[in-house]
Amino acid sequence: MLIADDLAYQRTLAALTVLDRQAIAAHRAGATDITVVFSGNRPKLPRTTALGIHYNLTQATPEIHVPTLLLAANLAVQSEDLERVMKVKGQLFAPDRTALPCGVASQWKGDVESSLPKQPRITAKGVARIVKDGLSAAQAEDALWDTMGLETDSVVDRNFNRPLGRVASKLLIQTSISPNQISLLATSVGVFAAWCFTRGVPHWMILGAILLQLSAVINCMNGDIARMLHKESAAGKWLDLGGDQLMHLCLFAGIGVGLHQMNSASGPTLWLGLVAALGVVLSFITILREEQAATPHPRLRQLMAKRLQVCGTGLRGRSIEEKLTVTAQFKRHVLPHLTSGSMKPVVDRTFPLEEVAEAHRYMETNANFGKIVLTID
Repeated sequence: MLIADDLAYQRTLAALTVLDRQAIAAHRAGATDITVVFSGNRPKLPRTTALGIHYNLTQATPEIHVPTLLLAANLAVQSEDLERVMKVKGQLFAPDRTALPCGVASQWKGDVESSLPKQPRITAKGVARIVKDGLSAAQAEDALWDTMGLETDSVVDRNFNRPLGRVASKLLIQTSISPNQISLLATSVGVFAAWCFTRGVPHWMILGAILLQLSAVINCMNGDIARMLHKESAAGKWLDLGGDQLMHLCLFAGIGVGLHQMNSASGPTLWLGLVAALGVVLSFITILREEQAATPHPRLRQLMAKRLQVCGTGLRGRSIEEKLTVTAQFKRHVLPHLTSGSMKPVVDRTFPLEEVAEAHRYMETNANFGKIVLTID
């Protein structure tokens, strides 16, 4: 539940309002029923809506009957910390031990701070800043940008490419240019750099090196903007990955051709470049196979999206002793309840076997709550 009683929630952090960001963060942390309690004008959450996240807007005094994630809508906090708060049912604190208006409450006591428990305390590991004015909003935005890097970043990416690209990213994020378009630009610049290397002339190769570095900077920008705007997608991931592989393939082949020309068409440099390009192709094939093996079945993705669990077991691979033990436990603990009627299956409707077609039609309506049973006279 987000309490939007401070109009600072309307402040924007990198093109999204604080409220919009917090609704998305709460959803990603596992909140399934997001309610925004507001006063004054009806707030807008365009990015939350675009992502298909369901939320409710109300001006009524909140009622809390079960432990509920409660936070002020002008608090910029990330989903990882919200998930920790929900897990231990405590209150979030800043690294300097300042209490933040975020935690799991069991009842409403008039305001966020009074409703939150004081224990257990969870110290924020990510961005956790209260936005009150333009200065605090700018500081929160800078802190968010600092978290956009990846654990796999190289030293050059972390200390040069991302900081350099961030200047342009802060401008581009205010435009309609999409992260995928930036990915295409990075690939195009990289491929043109590879063509420069094929010329085999020093000044062209120097230009190729400069363009290659520029491509790396642009490549960092697309990921930063996608994560900042919550526009990550499978298509964007493959566009970025495929573009990188294409650029590397052209680069190795281009360097081989260029060195071959510099050496007066003699020596093994051309073949070395082509072999390196072939290595890129084989590497990409390996990545595709790993991704295919790691991708869950579409129905499993639906279960994951709804945060459901599937637990199962099988008896076929077990020993005779284990099978006998499980059967005895079922007979001892479950059968008495079935016999006495204290445990009953949930049956929605029954149909005679002759009406099996009608039973199927009823099942396809998804109107049933429980089992649909066919009876045999």
